[in-house]
Amino acid sequence: MGSRKINAKKKIKLTAYALAHNEVHGTDIREGHVFMCSRDLTYQQFDIWPDEFDDWAQEWWRRCEQYYEQNS
Repeated sequence: MGSRKINAKKKIKLTAYALAHNEVHGTDIREGHVFMCSRDLTYQQFDIWPDEFDDWAQEWWRRCEQYYEQNS
């Protein structure tokens, strides 16, 4: 899997977690950051910034809708 696709998957997951937290706890999280280091000490960072949050949220909801259309 290419790094752009992996990056997009991480950003969608991060957005989904933020949306869930906002719903359950009444917060307004609009950014998130994941810092990772692999066993071979390769550092990776995935960021969602407030100015791109709505775009990723829209993609998350599009995928949710697609899932329910295919599995109903």
